[in-house]
Amino acid sequence: MLRILTNAYYQHRLAKANAQKQPANSNTIKEAVKPDDLSAKLRHVIKVIEPPEVEQYTVRLPERITSEEVNIIKLTAQFVARNGKSFLTGLTSREINNPAFYFLNPNAHSNPFMFFTSIVDAYSKVLMSHKNMTDELRKSAVDMITTIDFADDEDHDLPSPMTLEQVIRRSKLPTL
Repeated sequence: MLRILTNAYYQHRLAKANAQKQPANSNTIKEAVKPDDLSAKLRHVIKVIEPPEVEQYTVRLPERITSEEVNIIKLTAQFVARNGKSFLTGLTSREINNPAFYFLNPNAHSNPFMFFTSIVDAYSKVLMSHKNMTDELRKSAVDMITTIDFADDEDHDLPSPMTLEQVIRRSKLPTL
């Protein structure tokens, strides 16, 4: 599977580079490389790679923020995403003088407030995900049951599989 994807990516990049270098008369180039020659050289099925979806759930951490502050912000964002803006309004008015909730004031600290609102948006998207999400996850789970096929000349460099005892012994070794 990895080789198929790598090969498809390489073919995609090669086609893109060739498209940029195409001369005005592209018919002579197409005639020089026959499709039969290409299929004989390629052993693997070429799979069209679709670009990945835009990351909707990635939020950048602001500078100079502690892990405790991140935990408080994330937990508060979960409750706001679940309970709505009325919860946020009540929390803001109740905890206005609590230094642990400084990120709720957009005027005092803009970076933590922007981080907080970004996390609330991400959590809201997860909670309000579209109805086809379950079907999409089921379809992608079927694709994950594939295996990686190695050519005969590739597997001589691979180590032999570990036995269960070796795995258990290695898991008990201290890590550095």
